[in-house]
Amino acid sequence: MGYEGGGYVGGGGGTGPTGPTGPTGAGGTGATGPTGATGPTGSTGAGATGATGGTGGTGSTGSQGTAGATGATGPTGAQGTASTVTGPTGPTGSQGTAGVTGATGPTGAQGTASTVTGPTGPTGAQGTASTVTGPTGPTGSQGTAGATGATGPTGATGPTGASGDFEFVSLTAISADATVEVTGLAAGYDYIFNLEDIIPASDAQDLWMRTSTNGGGAYDDGASDYGWSKFAIGSDEADAQFVVSNGALGTGTNEEGNFRIYLANPGGTSITKIDCYGVNKNAAATTNVNVTAGFRLSAADVDAVQFLMASGNIASGILTIWRVKRS
Repeated sequence: MGYEGGGYVGGGGGTGPTGPTGPTGAGGTGATGPTGATGPTGSTGAGATGATGGTGGTGSTGSQGTAGATGATGPTGAQGTASTVTGPTGPTGSQGTAGVTGATGPTGAQGTASTVTGPTGPTGAQGTASTVTGPTGPTGSQGTAGATGATGPTGATGPTGASGDFEFVSLTAISADATVEVTGLAAGYDYIFNLEDIIPASDAQDLWMRTSTNGGGAYDDGASDYGWSKFAIGSDEADAQFVVSNGALGTGTNEEGNFRIYLANPGGTSITKIDCYGVNKNAAATTNVNVTAGFRLSAADVDAVQFLMASGNIASGILTIWRVKRS
């Protein structure tokens, strides 16, 4: 302890514990009060310290004293509630210096091949033309046939022929036929049947003709359906057929016959007239001239005829038919 100016100066007390932080006072600086007068210095006595006098008024602020030593750090206050307000983003820092390149890592696994076709490269320069001719390629398959063209217009009708002109009907080759039948004879016409190069399959046979009135459904062959007469040979007024040939036809070389038969108005309602002219070689190779005429004895229209040999087939021949319009 020490003495100063005759008064007793108490020793300095130890630093007390830091008190709790008081609440922050309301803002605002109070007015500075006047500095109180300095009280008289008490005499230094050895007696007990007298009672502390009342605190004098605050004197004027002295000059800044030397900063005292920093007191011990008080305990950390309780953690305040985190603010939910995001502060503004700070400015971007400057680019740092590039770091050292690290060691090369291991090669990665093979990636999946790309399916994207790259751009076409430029066309190469024209090569020198080859002088060698390549082999001929195979013939292509037949193309589909084009559509049928439209039918052209019908031509104008020609002038009507004069009455009595011959009109071709048909031509038929005969070959190993038992009978040769002609149907569809129309009313209003005369018919001409030209039989040429007629040869029988069996030797020494006559050529016959029969008629039908039902379109060839049946041919009349009754015992008295026909009557005929041959020049200088004879006649038969009741026969089952009209005998065309004059003397039986042969099968030898050149033993054949040609006959032209004229059927007058077969579609009429009276008996049908038959005229025949021809020539043939018989089985003895003798030439015979044939002039025969006769009738289909029933008064009915004839619309089909039939040619046949007396026995066997007609081996060969040609039948040509014409007709003549009657009016």
